[in-house]
Amino acid sequence: MTSWNMKTYHLKGLEIMNGTLSLNDNPLKIGDWSFEIGADGDLLFKKDCTIQAKISCHSNLPKKINNDRFFIIDPLDINECIGMLVSNNNTYYNFDFSQSPTIDQSIPTIQLCKKQEDPTIVGVISGCENFSREYDHGVFKTVYRQEDGVNRVIVSTNGLSSMWVTDINGSFLNGDFITSSDIPGYGMKQTQSNIQYNFTWAKTMQDCDFCPELKVLRQPVDFSKDGPIYQPLKNNEGDFITSYEYQIKYVDMKGDEISRVVFEKDLQSIMDEEYEKCSLMTDSDRGEETIINMENVLRNPKRKYFRACLIGYQR
Repeated sequence: MTSWNMKTYHLKGLEIMNGTLSLNDNPLKIGDWSFEIGADGDLLFKKDCTIQAKISCHSNLPKKINNDRFFIIDPLDINECIGMLVSNNNTYYNFDFSQSPTIDQSIPTIQLCKKQEDPTIVGVISGCENFSREYDHGVFKTVYRQEDGVNRVIVSTNGLSSMWVTDINGSFLNGDFITSSDIPGYGMKQTQSNIQYNFTWAKTMQDCDFCPELKVLRQPVDFSKDGPIYQPLKNNEGDFITSYEYQIKYVDMKGDEISRVVFEKDLQSIMDEEYEKCSLMTDSDRGEETIINMENVLRNPKRKYFRACLIGYQR
């Protein structure tokens, strides 16, 4: 056991001897608060004799929870993959080294989704362990030993979060379903917009036309019969604080980032083809369709480059 030194320190109700913390008074009271060792050895935090929190002395790995930490088989820089979709690859690697499903642990190995409408989607990457297996709950943190010696990838498997989607299958309206795409790790709009399938991952929580607007941030300051009254936020210099409504970048079919100029050049070539098709139509054939349909342009299979945005979703 590691100790600070061989001295003994005394505080009111506390004793630290050879690196060991002891409560001389159980409970130890500080105002309305008290700290005491429970019957099972847990450290209890009480206020007015009511338990507010505790730190458990039982550090066994939790069962049936925290199955959001997976071994990823792709050699990736995880920090570059936050917000990307992953799928299971039909194998298992549990915390206890077992590699088959058990009642307590059934943790599949994962990889970036690499095909459209993948029914094996697991979730969205949200982080990675850093040589420590820590679980947070509020201000408390529990640290477990990394028995397997693997920095597992932390994956969001439900709830509210955000993820990267592309315009490969068109733009999104709030509530549209999201599925995987052929661009590794990126989602797209599900073609069947009103039916949930086994390859449906989530539904969007916002519109996304892949042209984010720069907006002034606002704060609710009051309420009226018509709803909240907002006030624009300003910095110390008195300037309005602005932010784009979502992040955007440009990628190729491999998921590699490219410049906006390259993307726009490719998109313009597709649009020119659509204009040419319209010009070859007779007046009677064309009718009112004198403006090209951008959704058809976005879904054109000849496209090489795509816009990707980080948008909110609900699962």
